Amino acid sequence: MTEPAAKALTPGVQGVLDGARHRLGLRVYFEDTDTAGIVYHARYLAFFERGRAEYLRAAGIHHGPAWVERDIDTRLGFAVTRCDMEFVRPARLDDWLEIHTEVETSRAASVVVRQCAWRGDTLLVRARIGVAVLDGHGRPRRMPADWRRVLDHMAVPAETMADDTKRDARGAAEGSHGEDKA
Repeated sequence: MTEPAAKALTPGVQGVLDGARHRLGLRVYFEDTDTAGIVYHARYLAFFERGRAEYLRAAGIHHGPAWVERDIDTRLGFAVTRCDMEFVRPARLDDWLEIHTEVETSRAASVVVRQCAWRGDTLLVRARIGVAVLDGHGRPRRMPADWRRVLDHMAVPAETMADDTKRDARGAAEGSHGEDKA
């Protein structure tokens, strides 16, 4: 009897770009939790970082090569400059989460991103994160024109995003339909 051929893993975009919103699925592992099995608050920063990186990749902005494949004087990267997070409900060990990422505004050398962590229809965490474009010496730099065009085109007005999170926050306030025992 022959073994079925193994499917090769392919490096590519993770998640789905649905209009201007990127959705990235991820599992909560033991390493993400405290001793009670609840996701440690700082892990959401890592989850959101993955969401932003995959959003950029899905939008055609390959920021890895812009940092790695250039010399120190011409490299470009993103650095978080501001982070405002609201914790609505806890995530737990083995939960399947979706990280939603949208650009709110894009400027010459910075971007404001809104991100949410979901478990099914339950909003867990929402964040508004500012990032700056820096060169290899850590100084602010204008982003390349093609990056700016893409991010400007993908930007979603804050009032549009607020409608979505208000609806979902209302659902979270009414309960999580038995999914959450906290």
